Amino acid sequence: MINTIINIFAVILSPVFAVWVGRVLQNRSEKRKDKMNVFRSIVSSRIYGWTVDSVNALNLIEIVFYKDKSVCNQWRKYYEALNVKPPISDEQNRKMLFEQNELIRVMGKSMNYSDDAIAQIIRTPYIPVAMSHQMQNQQQFQDMQMVAIQKLLNGLSDKQ
Repeated sequence: MINTIINIFAVILSPVFAVWVGRVLQNRSEKRKDKMNVFRSIVSSRIYGWTVDSVNALNLIEIVFYKDKSVCNQWRKYYEALNVKPPISDEQNRKMLFEQNELIRVMGKSMNYSDDAIAQIIRTPYIPVAMSHQMQNQQQFQDMQMVAIQKLLNGLSDKQ
């Protein structure tokens, strides 16, 4: 009689337990994927400066890594380093870079990457020479446009 009752409970509860385990594993996988997307965006965009994707990723850190206090704390340090008014000094630039690299290191550690792998990621970003030249040329062009616009506006205001 007891064996029959145990078998009935096993038949009823086994599918429920299987669905629950499946959902737990799926949720864990989704959280890992979200963390990876944020991490990937920050690592891949660090050579460009700011991109829409990297800013979105930074804004998601406290949501995606909410259980990891070390990542959230490092994000706050990086955020504070970023909140400076122009002109930005060399010291402030170094602090921003240091805090960004620390954020990458802490996030990588949170995702169980080895210290060696994280150090390699931080140490060796890939920046193609032609792309670097193109970015510099584009920045120079934008700077020249700003100077020309400023001269044009100054000329117009002098005539009035």
